[in-house]
Amino acid sequence: MDVLCCDALGFCIWLQTLLIKVQSNSPHEISISIAIIKKFLNIPLQKTGHKALFLKQILVIPKEPLVLGSMFWLQQDLSSMPVPNMRVQAIYLATLVTNEPASSYGEIGLTGKAKVSQTELKVGTLRPMNPVLVASPARLLPQTYRGISLESKDIKNFELQGAFIDKVNQRDSTNYENIRISAVNGRFKSAETNGLYYAGGYYNVSPALRLGLFYLDVNNLYDQMTTGFLYKWDINPQTRLSSYLHYYRSRDEGQAKAGLVDNDLYHAHFELKRQNHKFIFGTFQHFGETAFPYLTGGETGLLIDTWPGEFLNPKEKAYSFRYEYDFKDYVPGLRFMTRYTMGRNIYAPNLGGTNLKERETDFDIGYTIQTGWLKNLALRARYAIYDNNMLATANIKPVNETRINIDYTWKFK
Repeated sequence: MDVLCCDALGFCIWLQTLLIKVQSNSPHEISISIAIIKKFLNIPLQKTGHKALFLKQILVIPKEPLVLGSMFWLQQDLSSMPVPNMRVQAIYLATLVTNEPASSYGEIGLTGKAKVSQTELKVGTLRPMNPVLVASPARLLPQTYRGISLESKDIKNFELQGAFIDKVNQRDSTNYENIRISAVNGRFKSAETNGLYYAGGYYNVSPALRLGLFYLDVNNLYDQMTTGFLYKWDINPQTRLSSYLHYYRSRDEGQAKAGLVDNDLYHAHFELKRQNHKFIFGTFQHFGETAFPYLTGGETGLLIDTWPGEFLNPKEKAYSFRYEYDFKDYVPGLRFMTRYTMGRNIYAPNLGGTNLKERETDFDIGYTIQTGWLKNLALRARYAIYDNNMLATANIKPVNETRINIDYTWKFK
């Protein structure tokens, strides 16, 4: 850990150890010395790319650090400060903030659970998965939230759920932070909230038909309501048609810190499965003045799953065609997928027009080992071609992208 040492004359040095010392070994003098530093160490230094966050909430920003080997060296004149006539040295735990990624990191999420019958209460680390809030599982470390949730299946044919959440732990991070709205492509102002809640559930009318209704409120940013249904029709023993229709209504809420939110989305998803083949057609129909809102670092509960692109722009009409094949009769564990998605009528004057377009073509092939000591080890290769006619200032840019995934699932017995 990086630490910073400062004495009463203003001499500071970065070290790689942790120590607190004074001239006397008295614990009373140690506490007094720390209080003195906390009270009087108020140095008006200019901001640079390096920051030191002290224990006891003291913030010092080095003015002109000089790199000497593995140390950062700096000096500040404290002669005019009312420091008592005793020489005090104190080293506080600090964090050096740079723009370089950590070479390795990990985390453990803790969740307390209590269950009565078919009702379960969770407190701590949460991974919600519903039409209005999805904890993204798309990276090695999944996105998690902090809060309290309640789920119940005690009422026949109903699945009810609700939660209050105040923090998020992103996929590339190990600390919790405030929840923010995604401002991709300048769709909304970058703003954060102190919490959100959602409530809703499903009603199973029959084994083939399920209704859904959910409400999400992101405090002072936006609220979102969605309702829809899923219907499965077994045409014959080898053929099934699934239909998924949903409507989303999103509006700014409270102080509207992200600016105007005004989006109505009609989402349809049809899936025809026959033997080893699967054909899927999906569409987004956006209405209103803004894009579809969602939270930074996460995903939506929508079923058109593209990679570089999103197809969530203002007034956009998007259509997606997907084909999948399972080689289980020839090479068990081998699967293939290809998908073409196009969007038009994008209203984004800040990105170059009021009738912009985008398109994406995806390929995915994967194999899962079926037997032996490597059973359940999955290898996957993905290739995506994405293009649009937006200005170069757009966050989502034309790209050819290759992804290689190696996944392993260990089942505890």
